[in-house]
Parts: sequence; C-alpha cells; structure tokens
Amino acid sequence: MKLYLFLLVIFIFPEISSALNVSIKGHVVSKNGEPLAGATVYIQEIRKGTTADFNGVYQFSEIAPGEYTIAVTFVGYEPQTRHMQVAQPMKNVDFVLVEKDIVLEGLVVTAQKREQSVKEIPTAITSLDANFLKESGITELDDLSEYVPGMQIQVQSPNNPGFVIRGITSDDGSSYVEPRVSVFQDGVSISKSRGSVVEVYDMERVEVLKGPQGTLFGRGAQIGAVHFIQNKAQSNTSGSITAGYGDYNYIHTEGFFNTPLVKDKLFARIAGIYKGHDGFIRNLSGGRLNGKDTKAFRASLRYRPDTKTNIDFIYNYQSDTPPGTSFKSGTYAPAGGDTKPWTAASLDKGKDLGLDRTVWGTTLIARHTFSPSFSLTSTTAYREFDSYESFDADGTAAPALWFAEDAYGKQFSQELRSNFKIGNRFEGFGGMSYFYEDGFDHVPFETNEQSLAVLYSAVLTSDDVDINSTLFDPINQALTAALGTTVNMQLQSEPLLTNGVPNYVSSLSKLISNSGYLPYIALVSPTLYTLLTQPMKEIHRESYTDYGTNSAYEFFADGTWHLTDWLRLTAGLRFTVENIESGYKATTDPDGNDGSLGFARSAGTNDLFMPTDKITDSDTYLSMVGRFAANFRLSKNLDAYASVSKGRRPNVIQFTTEDNGDYTSTYQSEKLSDEIVWSYETGMKGLSPDQRFYYDLAAYYYNYSHFQTQSIEDLQIITKDAGNATAYGFEASLKWQANRLLNIFGNYAFIHATFDDYDSNGNPQEYAGNTFRLTPKHSFALGFDQQVPLSRNLNAFVRPSYTFKSKVYFEEDNGDDVKQDAFGLFNLRAGLTMHKPGVSFLFFADNVLNKKYIIDAGNTGRNFGIPTYIAGSPSLIGFEMNYKF
Repeated sequence: MKLYLFLLVIFIFPEISSALNVSIKGHVVSKNGEPLAGATVYIQEIRKGTTADFNGVYQFSEIAPGEYTIAVTFVGYEPQTRHMQVAQPMKNVDFVLVEKDIVLEGLVVTAQKREQSVKEIPTAITSLDANFLKESGITELDDLSEYVPGMQIQVQSPNNPGFVIRGITSDDGSSYVEPRVSVFQDGVSISKSRGSVVEVYDMERVEVLKGPQGTLFGRGAQIGAVHFIQNKAQSNTSGSITAGYGDYNYIHTEGFFNTPLVKDKLFARIAGIYKGHDGFIRNLSGGRLNGKDTKAFRASLRYRPDTKTNIDFIYNYQSDTPPGTSFKSGTYAPAGGDTKPWTAASLDKGKDLGLDRTVWGTTLIARHTFSPSFSLTSTTAYREFDSYESFDADGTAAPALWFAEDAYGKQFSQELRSNFKIGNRFEGFGGMSYFYEDGFDHVPFETNEQSLAVLYSAVLTSDDVDINSTLFDPINQALTAALGTTVNMQLQSEPLLTNGVPNYVSSLSKLISNSGYLPYIALVSPTLYTLLTQPMKEIHRESYTDYGTNSAYEFFADGTWHLTDWLRLTAGLRFTVENIESGYKATTDPDGNDGSLGFARSAGTNDLFMPTDKITDSDTYLSMVGRFAANFRLSKNLDAYASVSKGRRPNVIQFTTEDNGDYTSTYQSEKLSDEIVWSYETGMKGLSPDQRFYYDLAAYYYNYSHFQTQSIEDLQIITKDAGNATAYGFEASLKWQANRLLNIFGNYAFIHATFDDYDSNGNPQEYAGNTFRLTPKHSFALGFDQQVPLSRNLNAFVRPSYTFKSKVYFEEDNGDDVKQDAFGLFNLRAGLTMHKPGVSFLFFADNVLNKKYIIDAGNTGRNFGIPTYIAGSPSLIGFEMNYKF
C-alpha cells in the first residue's frame, strides 16, 4: 500500500527541480523578413514546445543551463534544427525559414500499427488528414463517404447509420449481430450501430481501409474498417474556435485548447463541438423533422514520465437530441399536401418524435519503447451508449404504427501489442486482446387498433399473409355445403386515410364482404366469430427486447519481410475464441388491454409479437482469419501489390416463431453460420518524384458464402442466410498539389455486387441476380482548393466539389418502389484568410443546386404495403468564422 501511494504521488506531483534561471528567446521569420506567426518551436531534450506570436516572437523561460537542440517547423517551409550551448540568463536565437518545395500532406498512416507511407500499405486505403477534413468542412460521418472511393455512409439518424464498403452494408441495429464494417476510435472498436456515429472534429486524420481487415482490426472488420485518430495533448499552447450560422437556424461552434500542465511531463487538451439546425421537413402534426442537435466534448491528457514512455488518457462524450426522422408515406398524402418526400409530412405524435442518445467512453493508451527495435503498447477502454428514438412507421397522421428503439450497450476492451523489428529485413506486431460487450435493444409498440385494423385489411389480404385462404376458405366451403349456395366471404381492403384524415373501424367484421353471413360463422366457428367481432382498442401497447452478450479472446500477429529491395511479403493471422449469447423477450400491454388482432399473426394476446418470458441461447465459436500480400517496388516512386485475405462475420443466434395452429406461436432459437468472404485484390500506388502528385488504383474480386441479410418476416426483423454472392470492382483516386496555391483531388469507384443464381447446394436463390442494397454501380467525386493571394497578409480561397452516385436500391429485392436514380451534388466553400491575427471567414453552400433525392426507402411501412421515404438534405447556405492561435 505504501509503495502504491508513493508511486501515485510521483505520478501526480512530479519532482520539482531546482531553480531555473535561463531563458531562450528569438524571432521566426521568412527569408524576406515576414514574421511566421504560429510557427512551432520545440526543444528536443526536454520535450518542451511553444509557438511564435503574431510578431514571430517565441520564448522559453526557466530552462536549466546546458546543451539543447531546437527544432522549428511551419507549414509550407523547410524545418530547421540548431544545436547550441545555453549558459547566460537570456539567449537570443533567431530562425529564418525557407519556403520548401511544394509537396502533398497526409501521406503517412498507421494502418499497420506503425507509421508508414500510404504507398507502402499492400491494400486499398484512403487517408484524410486534418487539413483536408477542416478545409472540406467535414464534421459528420456521411460527409466522409463523398471523398472515399467505394464507401457510402447513410445516416437516417445518429441512432441508425449504414456503412457500405464495396457494396457490403453494415446497418443492423440488433444487439446480437456484429457489424460487417468496423469503426474504431484510437484503436478501440465503436462498431455497434447505435453507438458508432461520432462527430468528426479535432482529428489528426481518418483512415479507411477496404477489404477484409480482421488481422488488423479484429472480428468485426469483415469488409473494411474506418479508423478515427483523434488529436492528443501536446507540449505547446495553442487553440482554435469556430462559429457559424446559416439556413434552417444552422448553428456550428467548435474549438480546442491545448496547454502544458506540468513542464515537460503533463499536457492537456480539450475540444468540443455543437452543431444543429431545424428540421428540413415540416410536420403538420407538430414540430419539424430531419433536423440535427449534437453536442460533443473531448478531454485528453498526455503524461511523459521519461523519454521512452508515453501515456494518453482520452475521454469522449456525445449527446444527440434531434427531432424525428421523416419516414413519409409514399401512398397516403397529408391533408392538403402530396406524397413527395421533400414536402411537408403529417406524422402522428408530432413533437414527441425524435431521438435522445448519449455516448461516452474512456481510453488509456500506454506505450513504452524499450529500444528502436521493440516497443509495447497497452490499450484499455470502456464505453457506453444509451439511446431512445421515437418514430412513426406508417408515415401518416394515422395512429396505426408507432415504434421506439430503446437501446443500451456497454463494452470493455483490453489489448496488449508489441511492435518489433529484426534487423533491416523484418518488422511487424503481435499480441492479444479481450473484448466484452453487453446490451439490449428494446422496441415498444403502440397502436390504435381501430386504425391498425384498417391497415391490417391490406396486409392480411396480401399474398404474404393470405388470411383469406387460411381462415375464410374453410368457412366458405363449410357454409357453401350447408346452405347449398356459393359463399365467398373475405376481408376487403380500405384506405388508411381519406384526404389526409385517418379511417377507423370498430371491429374486423366491419371489413368483411357479405357480412350478412356472420351469424353462420358463429355456428361453424365460434372462436373465429369472436375474434372477428370483438371491439378494437383505442390504445394497445406491447414490446419486444433482444439481448446480446459477447466476449472474445483474440490472438494476432502480422509482419512484413523485406525479401529484397524491390519485394516485400506481408502475412498476418488472427485467431478468435468467442462466446455468443442471445436473448429475446416479448411483453403484453402493461395496462391489460390485450390485443384484438393477434390471431391473424399467431401472436396470442398481442397484435404483433407473441408474448414470451426471456429466453436465451448461447454457443462458443473458434475462428481464424488472415491475409497474405506481396508488394513490388517497380521504381522509387511506384509500388504494386497483390493480396488474398479472408474475412468473417460472426455467427448469429436469434429467435424465430413457429405457428402452433391455434392463433399462437412457439419461439425457437436459430443459429446461422458465420458469413465468410474471400478477397482477391491487386493495385498500384504512385508518387511523383517531386511528391506533388499521388494516385492509387485497385481492382478486387470477392466471393461470399452464407451471406447474411436483414429481412422482416411476420413483421419481425430477423437475419437470414441468403446464400452466396459475388462482387468485383475497380477504384481510382488522385491528389495533385499543382502549385503552392492549387490542390486538386478526385476519385472513382465501379462496383458490381450481386447475389449468385444458386447456393452451394445448387438450389436457386431468392435474390438471384439482384444488386446489393445501397450500392451504386458508379460513383465519383471531384474538387479543388484554389488560393488567391490578395496581399502579404490576406488570401482568398475557393473550394468547390461535385459528387455523383448512380442508381441504388434500398432493399435486396430491388423493387422499383425502393430505389434512388442517379444524382449528383455540388458543394461550394469560399472565403478569406488573414494570416495575422489568424482569422478566416467562410461562406459555404451545400447542395447548391437544391437537388431532390432520398437517402432511404421502404422501411417498416413497406411490410404493410405502404413504403416510406426519407428525404435527403436540401440546399444549405451559411457563414463561419475561425480564429486560431
């Protein structure tokens, strides 16, 4: 205990050194004498840094006499290092920096757990650095996909994102299903759907890796990984603040402040963002829809007990409270309106629709370098999310289908990784990790059965349910035989609304054709007669909950062998032992208002979900994924690579129902095989000799087995094995620093991803030949950043961009009612930058041409014959101001 307290005191209250009485001061200027405000000045021996002020002046105080190496850096200038002896009380040291050759920024990545040039990575990777993120105005997840070839991100709300990489969608919110695309934050998985949407602010960079990345990122990275690398605390004092306003009451405030707390030992950084706007869609039932209201905060500490040890502590918090999502019906128009997704909707419950979501987490990263050839890194993290989203699933003013998603999840992870080198020929990493998560997704349902019965009249007479055949055919036959005349009773379909006003019925019997035969039904089938004539409830509530508890031990190793100067071989394996436990529970109305329509769904006393106490099932699975790649140096500035890798989506344990034939169902567990993909990829990456032009090309082929798709059967969301699928495609991207004032970027992706005609046993597949959902065959993005000097202290800039996507389907059945035709969006950013005092003014216009498009279609309403549609963002114009120091 005494030792523990002693170490704690040392950690928190470092030893105070003897009095320091030496100072270093000077100017940092350009070759023509212009002060370089913001230049970084760093003393290497004591790991202490500062920045030059508006006059280019820097100063260090209370420095011990001795020999020091001072390094000065400034964007666009050659770095300068000087070694000197400091003895006198005040040492004046001036620096004159020379403009450096124009080169591209952001070409260093850590995708393989070590710093490397992006050109050396033998897989397709896109890295967006801090400058690009800021200058492009990227603060939201779906903004990222415009600049990454082969990736789409769809965000219905922060509670329901969809990540798509090379045609494979990862958007299942169930607590027992592992996403296909891993999302990481400083090496920690944040992949669960309900907790994966984070604001993109104060970032060092964002790396997107495509293809199976299980070796590098774990069990969930079946088809890719998105890695957010946040800025950590540094040894200087600096900061920035942004404020903006625009259409729809758009407000954006963002900033950070970085400062040392204990000289050379402890540093702190805080950053935060608020971004919000009113909903784009007016809700005639009250409030607005498709808005934003997000607050996020980050605090980080960095402790350096010595020159070989670095400890980072990071705390992240985010709160999202936007209004509801406009799931607008494409069948029934609101009163006085139309069914277009971009015009006013009328969704029941009005202002009560919306999301309340909180996500927070802590991360501790400790790294110790034993030698230049060996280091050890420990990453410990804990994270929680808690969200409640209320939405109208029928998309109308009718009180037929109201749902909520009440989700909670917590996770703990611990990774221990060693990085090592063996001579100049081999480098790699290896280690082990433990991951635990526990969560649930609770789905309350509320309805006015008098309205739901009208909606049911369409569903129950459809081919999917065929209630007329199962219930009325035997009755019709019995009555025809008994009465000697043909009897043809059946449910008749009625509109859910008329001129925007909901329709109601007191019982299902009001919707029966030839209802005069009802007395005879009472004689032939008293039970059916009671079910058809019982009064509908004005309020009925029920719910279901799915549970997921998973734990996994993983062992991994990956390395690169420099076989020759022109050939490198990379191989990696990850072995996983995981225990998966799933659970399910469905409850009845807490007020005792038993459902009146459950007989048609075999749901007993409920209308939708057969009641059951909590049931669980579990199993343990062993798996292995890996990769092998060869990297060929064709010239000093051109690399080519070829790779083969295996990806895996973990097994699914879920619960489905089986009809008992007495208007009830029995639950049974179902275990789906793990989804496997084999990937074959080849590509080229080139960098011009002057480091001003970078390009990469990639071609790939994927083969899937046991492809898992999301489906709604009997109005319950389940995952099912859709069989085999194949995908192939091509990607290209470029960055060109044409001159000091002009930067150009572009990318293109072609994807052909479809379900095979036959499964592994030669049986025809349900979705044979269909295109994967949310997958455009063609997509591209183009843009540039043009600087225009107006004076020595003032620059103008213009940054236009254009993005295009070809037709996409929103469901695997590729229905014409759930697609978005090809469209393009034009965005513009322009403004002024004053180098002193570090102020910029920005005008922005998103979707300048106000293009009408949708981001999703179908949804829950489609399973009742009334698909709903979510509109994309309209034109948004605003202004922002930034000040940095």
